[in-house]
Amino acid sequence: AMAKSPLLLLVIADAAFYLIAHIAIVLLPDYREVLGVSETLVSGMQGLLGLAIGTGCVLAGLLSGKRIRLGLAAGGVLCLGVCFGLCGMLPTASTAEGFLASRDGMTLYAVNCLALAIGGIGAGFYLVPLLALIQHLAPAAERGRFLGTWNASTFLPGLVGIAIFQLLRIIGVPSVRIWLVCAAFALLLLPLLVLVVRSLQRHDLAEGWSVPLTDPESADPAKSPQGELV
Repeated sequence: AMAKSPLLLLVIADAAFYLIAHIAIVLLPDYREVLGVSETLVSGMQGLLGLAIGTGCVLAGLLSGKRIRLGLAAGGVLCLGVCFGLCGMLPTASTAEGFLASRDGMTLYAVNCLALAIGGIGAGFYLVPLLALIQHLAPAAERGRFLGTWNASTFLPGLVGIAIFQLLRIIGVPSVRIWLVCAAFALLLLPLLVLVVRSLQRHDLAEGWSVPLTDPESADPAKSPQGELV
């Protein structure tokens, strides 16, 4: 049933985010040398990114109202791509000049933190609509199996992300430039979202880029994304 419905694309779109997330997780510890700051400040960056993602999730929930708004996911992934791209173009502590080199490098640290925070909020905007849709469309009788499959699917992209990071390090890509790879992957999520929306529209589940919160199993069985008649 999952392969015949928008659920498969939704799971792929959600799992793909974790490739980017795991690259960021293993990349941030390098910032002790990149920015020439203490381990405590680097830990602060990691905590800030996590807090920003949580904040984005809360805001996305509040803005969604009684609909699942995939437009929020599209805006979030654009925000994530732009902010991670900015991180990838910023100088290191040894190459910073002018304003970014002021206050003993703390200005550069603050700019990086700001970009990560805004990007993290974007990540929250991306995740919430997808997670809500996966839970909303999963058939009640098989919801545990569907959600278990979704949860398992997030691990493989994470391992791939770590492998990509290690490969980039081996071929000599500077740590700060790896953010550009994250940004590219983030922007590739946008066409995947378009495919999700088109699939939802084909199953008469979406109105534009939003999905009303009605029980999909109460709809016409012939149009049900979970039913065997699809």
